Amino acid sequence: MKDAVEKDVVIDKKTRIQNRTIRGGHVLWQEDMEDIIKLLERMEENRKTIEESNCIEQENYQTKAAINMLREKNRLFDKLQTQTAKQINLLNELLNRYEEEEELEKSRILLVKISLIGTYIKRRGNLEFIEERS
Repeated sequence: MKDAVEKDVVIDKKTRIQNRTIRGGHVLWQEDMEDIIKLLERMEENRKTIEESNCIEQENYQTKAAINMLREKNRLFDKLQTQTAKQINLLNELLNRYEEEEELEKSRILLVKISLIGTYIKRRGNLEFIEERS
């Protein structure tokens, strides 16, 4: 009690004795800290819950962003596939003919055509991607 006259004293985790000087002496009172401690514990639990929820929300956002990016890539590849379907079929046909061709000169001509069509498909794809970015 002597210490309580000079300063506030914590008796245990749940109890504190406080002191104030008044005219003619001191007033001492005991304060039950149990409710405050419970509120602080609830606040800490709520903080952890909110933190976990924020982490989950962040993960959900990143997952949705990744899914949307993949959908956009698929859309672009499907668009390119549709636009170059005729050239891809022609390329496959020329490759089959090249594999069957025995004459060297005709094989070279087929390779030139294959190279040109492959280059066209590649350039067309690059132009599509550039157009989509802008």
